[in-house]
Amino acid sequence: LMSWMGERVGAKVTIDEIDIPEGSGFSSETFLFDASWDGGGGSYVVRMGPAAADMAVFPSYDLSLQVGAMALVREGSDVPVPNVLWHETGDEPLGSEFYVMEKLVGQSAPDNPPYPFGSWVTEATPQQLRRIQDHTADIMARIHAIEIDDKARALLDRPDHGETPLSQHLNYERWYYDWAREGVDYPVIEEGFAWLEANRPTSDPVGINWGDSRIGNIMFHDFEPVAVVDGEMACLGAPEADLAWQLMLHHFFLDILSVLEMPNPFPELFEIAPYVARYEESSGRRVDLDELAWYYAFGHLRFGIITIRTSLRAMAVGD
Repeated sequence: LMSWMGERVGAKVTIDEIDIPEGSGFSSETFLFDASWDGGGGSYVVRMGPAAADMAVFPSYDLSLQVGAMALVREGSDVPVPNVLWHETGDEPLGSEFYVMEKLVGQSAPDNPPYPFGSWVTEATPQQLRRIQDHTADIMARIHAIEIDDKARALLDRPDHGETPLSQHLNYERWYYDWAREGVDYPVIEEGFAWLEANRPTSDPVGINWGDSRIGNIMFHDFEPVAVVDGEMACLGAPEADLAWQLMLHHFFLDILSVLEMPNPFPELFEIAPYVARYEESSGRRVDLDELAWYYAFGHLRFGIITIRTSLRAMAVGD
């Protein structure tokens, strides 16, 4: 890494320590480091695909999509995203394609263990929790307002999976499921597909989907967003898909608490009505609650398929 970076800055680079963040992320490898050289230096983040020997969560790791999605948000909105400094498409330097971005100071809601089990989020006041919720809705509204030009369509459209965003969503997930399951049948997933097909929304709006839209992918400082990260699931689709994904994952974490007979530390966080109302105010568009419910179910299906892979990976590495 020092050699590779030295070629880009034109000086001998020194890296003192590399840290691997804990508590979030299951699909890609991320590490943090400080670098210095004559006349420069700073704090950086490297994100790269998993090693070939690892049990992959997704069929492929399109880092160009991630880099392009962040550039799209940076250029088309005032949503804060890290600045990508370099994108290495070859695997010779580190064994896998990777990109380097600036490191920003903040904290995100942890996934492992999930933030409702005890974190800076559970220590927040009701007013601070409302700020988190409102900022999340506002960020989604600003991303959804980005104009879909030819550049955005070329990056995010998935024509191999269908002609419209809704068809692309369903057909992509079916393709992903057939890859993820490795020949094993999961009846609850099959029933989910059947229900979604039988109850497809009548409308099919086209907007930019953040994809993995949740507070775990927002970095906060003093409860203000300083960075929105992780565009590996970015695509075109209905704005409701992003709204439902945040709601679904939050409620999923709360369901775990319920099963374990643990109290909900923030019963008013991400309640559907105030969350949707804030989004509608910020975006200027109405959310169809019936269609939101469909995307909520669709989010559970997506998460279920991802969980097949994360569970297989946990077994493969002995967790």
